[in-house]
Order: sequence, then structure tokens, then C-alpha cells
Amino acid sequence: MNQSYIKSLMLLNRIQLLSRSENHWLCRYFSSTFNINDIVKQNKQKTTSSSKKKETKLKSSNKSNEISTEENNTDIITDLQTVATTNVGNKVYTPDSNNNAQFSKKAINHPECFTCILDMSVYANANIDTCKLQEFKDIIEDLEIGYLPSVSTIITATQSKKQQEVLKNWQLEKTKELGGDAQFQEFKKGMLNTGESLHKCIEMRLKGVEDITPSENCEGHWQSVQHMLGDIKDVKMLETDCVHQEIFYKGKFDCIAKLGNTMCLIEWKTSSKPKPLLSSTYDNPLQVAAYIGAVNRSSLLKQHDLTEVTHGALVIAYPSGEPATVHVMSQRIVEKYWSQWTQRVYMYWCQRMNHREPE
Repeated sequence: MNQSYIKSLMLLNRIQLLSRSENHWLCRYFSSTFNINDIVKQNKQKTTSSSKKKETKLKSSNKSNEISTEENNTDIITDLQTVATTNVGNKVYTPDSNNNAQFSKKAINHPECFTCILDMSVYANANIDTCKLQEFKDIIEDLEIGYLPSVSTIITATQSKKQQEVLKNWQLEKTKELGGDAQFQEFKKGMLNTGESLHKCIEMRLKGVEDITPSENCEGHWQSVQHMLGDIKDVKMLETDCVHQEIFYKGKFDCIAKLGNTMCLIEWKTSSKPKPLLSSTYDNPLQVAAYIGAVNRSSLLKQHDLTEVTHGALVIAYPSGEPATVHVMSQRIVEKYWSQWTQRVYMYWCQRMNHREPE
């Protein structure tokens, strides 16, 4: 790697650092004036050795180091371009990896007041900029939508192209496997009915009903959750509607209760495949964080004698009857997904303001 190439990377790092200070406009200037990828590409060409044999030998002996370096270089460019298009004020907002493109490119045209979404806290008593909130509300009112989007609507509307492709491919493969579109629609209906049946059974049990006979399609799922239902106590809310009245979305969560000794917002999910990691549950943690934020900023806390909800839980039930996987989301994890959630809400309202129905 020659000195010219190293200097270019140092320059990119310097721009990125400046973007985090009050001089964040420098990052946008460099991003709009120069093609960063071209700069790196040109300097990469200068690293070509005069001896191809020597270069080949070097690559072979240091293959892992070279791959690591290329990944780091890509991260630098990606971070720079993301910061250049999402940096607001003195705060840098970094979208989750699946939504970099949409967040940076589609959500760039917005009034300054839209940053109140990104600044919104998941907690009840955090300070907020009431002037920005009022400006934001006025703009949303001007859209004359007449309804609030649900959590699932926002998640679907702001999925990355990669996520959309995965879902599309799965639908095509499943349709082919089942023998046609009509069969696929029946399959989807069956999945929905199973989920609804399981939710109803759990709700009845947590209300104190002992004699419960699950429908045939959810017998395995019902068996799957038996081992952990005894850990739930001090139930505060079940199947409850919530609305975030400041950044405007609605939803319906499954339960708020103590799981062990920790008060959690709990969501029940079903899966035919094991989900041992929270990261393998796709956008489900976003749902939990979204509901927690709405609950904490509403009157539900006072109505049910709660101070604040800081933890969440995802319970994944399996049709085989094997014990459900319980993912407890700590306060730190909830905050992490809340940050990602506000980015998705931000993207959604920017799309709507631009008079485009979300894709």
C-alpha cells in the first residue's frame, strides 16, 4: 500500500471525524464535490507492484490481513457516505446495516423539525424540543392522512431492498412448493389463525383460566410455551392498544408483566425453525422497542401503576412442542433497537412528506 493511498484514507477519516463536530457541513461538501469511491479506486491502482510475482506471493502469504484491510476500507467509505447524508446538528445517526441505502438516500429531503423523531427518547420523562415537535405535527397534519400507521406498516414500508428480495423469493419458492397462489394464500391464512389461537390461549391462561383446549393447529405451539408461563406474574396489561402521540404510530402489544423478577413488555411469536439468537428474529425486536416507547410516552403507565418499562422479551413458540426460546431484551438492547426504530419512523414520514406511498 503506497503513501498516496494511505493519505487518501487518512483524509476520509479526517472528514468523518469533522462530521461529528459542529463543522459537519464539511462532510456533505466533500461528499457532493468528489466521488469518494473514485478517489479510493484511483489510489488503489497506484498500489500495483511492478512485479506481479511479488504481488501474488504477498497476497498469498497475507490473505487474511488483506481481506481485513479491504473490509475496513469499505467501512470507512460507507460510514462517510452515510454520515454525509444523515448527519443532523451535532449528532450522528447511524442506520442499521440493512437500511443504510434507504436511510441515507430516500430520507434526506426533510424539514429540520423531522429530527425530533431521531431525538425522541424511549423513556417517559426525557426532555424534548417542543417547538420541533409542534412543527413536525403541523406538517403531518398538512398531509391529511386521517390515520396513524401501525408498527408493522412502518416496518414493512422501510424494509431494505435485500429484505424485500428475501421475502419475495421465499414467497415464490413457497408458492411453487405448495402448488399455486391459492394454496399459498391458504398457507398464510393458516399461519395467521395459528398465531391468533396461541395468543388467545396464552391470554386466557394469564387471566387465570386453567381448563384450556387449544385448536388443533396450535397444539404444538401451546405445548411449547408451557414451561415458561409459570415464570410470568404480576400481569399489568394484555392485548393492549398503544399510540405514540408525538411521532405518530400505533400498535397492539401482547403483554406487560414480570418475567421472573423483571417487568417486561412481552411479545409471543411462532416459528417452524429454531431462533436461538435475538438477531435471528429479524424485525421482531423493533416491534418490542416500538411498543415500549409508545407505552412509556402515554398515560398507560399511570393507569396501570407503572413507573417505566425498560425491558422486553420475545417468546418464540415451535410447532414441534419443544420448549419455546425466550429472548429477554435488557435495557441496553431495548435502547439499541429503539434507536433503529426511530430511524425507520423517520424514513417513513420522509417518504410520506415526499408524497410517495411507502414501497
